[in-house]
Amino acid sequence: MNTYFASVGEKLALDLPPSITRLLSSDLVTQTKIVPSLSQVNLSEVGVLRQIKHLKSNKATGPDCISPKLLKLASHAVSPHLTSLFRWSIHHETAYEGWKLARVSPIFKKDDSTDPGNYRPVSILSVPSKLPESEINTAIVNHVTNNNLITPNQWAYRKAHCTELLLIHLTEKWRKFVDDGLSSRCRFCRLQESL
Repeated sequence: MNTYFASVGEKLALDLPPSITRLLSSDLVTQTKIVPSLSQVNLSEVGVLRQIKHLKSNKATGPDCISPKLLKLASHAVSPHLTSLFRWSIHHETAYEGWKLARVSPIFKKDDSTDPGNYRPVSILSVPSKLPESEINTAIVNHVTNNNLITPNQWAYRKAHCTELLLIHLTEKWRKFVDDGLSSRCRFCRLQESL
């Protein structure tokens, strides 16, 4: 299973047409502008304690065998130390090596159970490694929003936006194009402009 799962990403990368990778790299060169950097993420002990309290107690443990239930029970004792560790990690721009490991469990999807392609890998990370994610995510979203670094075409990872709303938006656009009797090519051009 491990050999199969490790080879999937490489095969997908080889299947990408070269025109896409050229287009992506040329877009990066032409869109050079000075972008303000995110200089600071403020993690507070209260925020870390809140994250611990919101953990689901019945979730699986990662490779370090630290359970969410144990963290919740010891939350007041461990939150100052975890906060200090998270701040050190952010300041030094590095993560504890043990938190980069995952326990991978293959989950059967369908059909032949002897075919590794019919399994989906699920990575179970260390519970403490997930705690600062929400605070860091909030800092990144605020930075991107406050500095106008997001395009109107960005639907995922935005407040009040999601991929489901994008599908509804696109379906409505396509319905209007069909109602207006526009040709396929014309519809595609107008759809690109409307996004």
